[in-house]
Amino acid sequence: MPVNPHITVLGMGALGQLYAGSLAKLGAQVTGLSRAGTVESVSFMTPQGLQKVALSTELPELYDILLVTTKAYQAVDAVQSHARAIGPSTTIVLLHNGMGTLAPLKKRFPDCTIWLGTSSHGALLEHGILKHTGAGETWLGFGYGDRNSEQESAFAELLNQALTPCQFSDSINHKLWLKLAINSVINPLTALHQCRNGDLNSQRFAPQIQALCEEFSLLSLAEGLDLSPEFIQQTVYQVIDKTAANYSSMNRDISARRPTENNQISGYVVSRAAHFGIAVPTHSKLFETLCRLERRQNSTSLL
Repeated sequence: MPVNPHITVLGMGALGQLYAGSLAKLGAQVTGLSRAGTVESVSFMTPQGLQKVALSTELPELYDILLVTTKAYQAVDAVQSHARAIGPSTTIVLLHNGMGTLAPLKKRFPDCTIWLGTSSHGALLEHGILKHTGAGETWLGFGYGDRNSEQESAFAELLNQALTPCQFSDSINHKLWLKLAINSVINPLTALHQCRNGDLNSQRFAPQIQALCEEFSLLSLAEGLDLSPEFIQQTVYQVIDKTAANYSSMNRDISARRPTENNQISGYVVSRAAHFGIAVPTHSKLFETLCRLERRQNSTSLL
């Protein structure tokens, strides 16, 4: 990886535009890729008004850093569609909700370095205008390939300047599983009930949230992690309070009749639990209910 790497952001939804635009503000070489092609600029709504940040429309022959901010269910196919520009010197950075994309990408790109990431920043994209709705943090960690601590630190510091704070962690798996725990509670419940995150503070959701946290804790132990049900539940409610006015991504997907990340969130929990022979009935019921809802939406949209 060169000293000043070219960063290609794959997936220009709200999160992708937030990272692409913030990096470009620093003067980094950034190209944003959507399904329609390269994106010329990001339009930020700031307290001072609209700020337009130009992006590079040039693509390197081989990508230095490929920052993947697509939906989780799109990630593997999206990366594979750019295989011609991915070589041994490319670092793929996975920054999406859900889990399950590392294994197929390792198999497809065995010579690449893959980093894992998680973000808690809130962003909303409406009518082409991006709003940074909630300050959060970014954690990166090693996933696969050759390790280079200098490159890891340099990219983390670049992101730290663009969207503080950002750190490279040796315990990224713990952070990813905690994020999965949070998402496996908030996303399906707010999607099914079409409510804001803060509405989950209602007492009527308390037994379900407690059961989800207890089941996830059992799975975490099998995965070699020690996430107690009390810690998971405390963290979930902290996120609910912090993002009370927000809608979850899955809520918005259901509202707009788009595919969701149900398979990569609740589905991943259910799949890993089945692997270990652990019963997770509350997660399973949410997963299956969302699957039926999506099938109904798909069938009616075809009429």
